[in-house]
Amino acid sequence: MKKPVAITMEQLKKAGQSFKNFKQPTVVSFPLRLSPLVTRTKEMIKEGLIGTVENFDGFNDVPYGDCYFYLFYRNWEQVGGLWLQKATHDLDYITYILGQKPVTIAAMNSQRVYTGNKPYELTCDKCKIAEDCMESPHNMFYARRLQDAERQKRDKLCVFSKGIKNEDSGSALLEYENGLQGVYHQNFFVKNKAARRGVRLYGYKGTIEFDWYTGEVKLFYHHKNAVETLKFEGGDGHGGGDEELGIDFLMAIRDGKKSRSDIKAGILSALICLKARESCETRKFVKIKL
Repeated sequence: MKKPVAITMEQLKKAGQSFKNFKQPTVVSFPLRLSPLVTRTKEMIKEGLIGTVENFDGFNDVPYGDCYFYLFYRNWEQVGGLWLQKATHDLDYITYILGQKPVTIAAMNSQRVYTGNKPYELTCDKCKIAEDCMESPHNMFYARRLQDAERQKRDKLCVFSKGIKNEDSGSALLEYENGLQGVYHQNFFVKNKAARRGVRLYGYKGTIEFDWYTGEVKLFYHHKNAVETLKFEGGDGHGGGDEELGIDFLMAIRDGKKSRSDIKAGILSALICLKARESCETRKFVKIKL
């Protein structure tokens, strides 16, 4: 079985051409856009509760981010970096909420925490400083009290290995076709309750913010002293989006029904992320187009 290879711009162009006149429904795995937090936020904006969205601040502070440095995700040839692996989901749901196409992006990333000079294939059971390292199975269990079997394996690969190209944080500035601007950032070394994932959307009449870790959508009014909070209970599987995505898949098979997460969304999101990566490499503003 061949290993998967990270998508390139040329492959994306070919995919766009291949699916241009494709008649059958396709379902792309973007469950976040179908989660109750996103669908309700989109409804609130459509209802005019904050006016038109003028600015946004998206965030993904990943408490399990070490997995991108000790599992197969560390292999650049397979994954292509964490814009493609992780941000693709966030930039998809943000674009879906806004209902606008992004036209320009400027991005930067860095690798300042999960970096080092350890051998690429070094595992914790062969490491001389395992008992002092907070990323080792020893301290995952004894110091951090994590009940995670995967992270407690003795043959866990070292997250401080040389040769890992993944960034451990990244930020992007985006402009959309109507002039709307916003920022998005992702961070892979936060822990525990520092975790958050969501977006804050600013309008003249108010601000909406949601976070999957709290399961809340908050509406902050600008012209009256009030805040409304909507709490969603449960929501397992990407905040409840997996179930909705599964329904779309079954309806596509049975009835040929168009998915709410189709191939156009997949191509656009991958394009944004490839352009973010290009901007990081060139340190320039980049147009988002094939």
